Amino acid sequence: MKKIIIVFALYITNCFPQNDSTSLSFYPLNTGNYWEYKEIEFEGPYIFETNYFSITVTGDTMLTNGKYYKIIEKQYLNSSEINFVFERIDSLTGNVYRYYNEIYPDYNKDEYLIDSLRSQVGDSCTAQRLFKLMDKPVNIFMSENIDSVFNRERHVKYFVHASYIPGYDYELVKDIGLYVFTNRGEIRSTRLELIYANINGKEYGEKIQDGINEGSFKLKSFQLKQNYPNPFNSDTKIQYVLNHTGHIKIQIFNIYSQHLKTLYDREQKPGMYST
Repeated sequence: MKKIIIVFALYITNCFPQNDSTSLSFYPLNTGNYWEYKEIEFEGPYIFETNYFSITVTGDTMLTNGKYYKIIEKQYLNSSEINFVFERIDSLTGNVYRYYNEIYPDYNKDEYLIDSLRSQVGDSCTAQRLFKLMDKPVNIFMSENIDSVFNRERHVKYFVHASYIPGYDYELVKDIGLYVFTNRGEIRSTRLELIYANINGKEYGEKIQDGINEGSFKLKSFQLKQNYPNPFNSDTKIQYVLNHTGHIKIQIFNIYSQHLKTLYDREQKPGMYST
């Protein structure tokens, strides 16, 4: 077993949830679920760039606010870089939360609301799937229809983000999840289209050939993120990612190489951690 030593020197929601048994199936965050998307950047009828990426739910982890989140890995085709997102679903309310983005720590201390699965048509909530604005966003559940998705009639929920213009809209499909997402910029826009999914062992669509290989998106090495803030006086956040179980030791030293404190000295399982 490898031993890793880390050394450092000096929501508010107005949704109206309903208690039904099927709403959570519109966003299935079970470990092992996998999606492949086509990402299109366009302006009017002109397409400027097309990319492909995968989303994989790889496990669970408890973060600094004491809550458990699903570990979600995003990786673009032909790229070795993996981006991590952490989301959880409150099974009582159906609200979906994402762990806060450290770029804006003053605005979201723990997490922010991205969806409310048990809202009814016409309901609105202070949620957003794009973390770009500092005002109070408004997510509106516009409609629920039966549409053809992957050659079969399925339940589809349609949402619109209405706090700014042009805004974005997206669709959630029962038993599959996020199907289409369109972010309409003032000049250029971006659209995500689901082309393949493997949800709870059931496949939908057609998998990309000679491209993304499901199960290949594994973190190849230990990752240590930049602590925030840096420099710091009395408080800072240290974030790291483990690709395998190992012994972690985190120590704080001052600029004179004097040991100040040992934060952690224990074995930890794979996942993302913050202290």
